[in-house]
Amino acid sequence: MNEIVAPEYKSRKRLRSEKAAVRYLDEYLDLPHGRRQKARGRIRSSLRPLVEAKKIIREVFIGAGSDSDPDFSDVQELRVRLIHRDHMLCQEQVSWLKKLDRSIAANSLSRAAFKQEAAELLSMPNSLPLQHRKDELVFSQQSGRPDTSASFAA
Repeated sequence: MNEIVAPEYKSRKRLRSEKAAVRYLDEYLDLPHGRRQKARGRIRSSLRPLVEAKKIIREVFIGAGSDSDPDFSDVQELRVRLIHRDHMLCQEQVSWLKKLDRSIAANSLSRAAFKQEAAELLSMPNSLPLQHRKDELVFSQQSGRPDTSASFAA
């Protein structure tokens, strides 16, 4: 019932990679003691310690900037997500993205309002069927000429 579990053996290479990841984390972040210990535990239990250290750094920086006002790059990321999902943008999506750009330029959009608008925009279905959109993309690529409409992503 009460089994004695032997401690896990870690090779020298693994220990070196963990130490390098912790050094990398300490170089870029000055965490309080409790958060640092938690981060070290995550690094030591991960399969790729340096990648985990970079994830922790990214989480801290993104978490710190998430309360700030949205900027044009947020709208650009939303545009890219829509293009990857739908292979093109319909006119309603383009006008909605332009409205978001204008709101950000006027500094009249909070982070919460932007997230709500983005969720509504991402939940909006595209007006054209998927096969039709893919056919337009293939035709545009085969014709050798770039598509000049703002609503189509090639």
